[in-house]
Amino acid sequence: MSNQIELSNITDGTPISYGVVQPGEEVLNGIKFIRGGDISNGKILFEQLRTISNEVSNKYRRTLLKGNEVLISLVGNPGEVAVTTKEFIGFNIARQVGLIRPNNSFNPYFIMYYLISPNGKKQLNSFSLGSVQKVINLKDLKKVKIPKLSIDIQNKIIDKLKTLDEKIELNTQINQTLENITQAIFKSWFIDFDPVRAKATALADGLTPAQAERAAMSVISGKNAAELDRLQTENPDQYHQLQQLAATFPSEFEEVEGFGDVPRG
Repeated sequence: MSNQIELSNITDGTPISYGVVQPGEEVLNGIKFIRGGDISNGKILFEQLRTISNEVSNKYRRTLLKGNEVLISLVGNPGEVAVTTKEFIGFNIARQVGLIRPNNSFNPYFIMYYLISPNGKKQLNSFSLGSVQKVINLKDLKKVKIPKLSIDIQNKIIDKLKTLDEKIELNTQINQTLENITQAIFKSWFIDFDPVRAKATALADGLTPAQAERAAMSVISGKNAAELDRLQTENPDQYHQLQQLAATFPSEFEEVEGFGDVPRG
């Protein structure tokens, strides 16, 4: 189709190629290089990158990264795509990774977003070979076609998609934070029994039941005495809810065979 162009025709003159074939042993303070399995969900997994020697890397200078390249996993996670940023300058790639250096008419992120779209994946999957481990051949990768759009339209598309990606990532982080908080609360309340211990300790120290309940409120909310006083003044409804919650926890332990000390009742 006239409104599409093969990947082999969008480069800056650098042929689409793969990287280091025989990386050798990992070298301390060597050159980091990216394998097929290091590319996932549009990102390069920096933390798991291994290293190769300068001597080995120099044999494959054509694939030393300069930034803004498109990397495609050929083996490992075939079809996974990512764009290199400045933090990857000077790194190299493995045999399992294809490298595209687009010319100024193509934004690397536009290429990435298209290749991970349903249409792009369909093309990449059509070239995947092997029944056990899928592989994308370099010669087939070069034939993959992407839309031929002006750079201005590409940039507008990228702006919208990046905004959506940022929202998705933020929501994912929020969900992870909430999950961590939930797990911490569960452990505190139902494994370590912190509110019960706070009550029991307060009563053992000769404090009143009301003071013991206040100690449990402090443990549950993470607030000290002054903060609880302020909450009582500024938000009495929330203070009352916290008070009711603290009241539901027992104030002593009993020994249960096979479990040790557990809250009474």
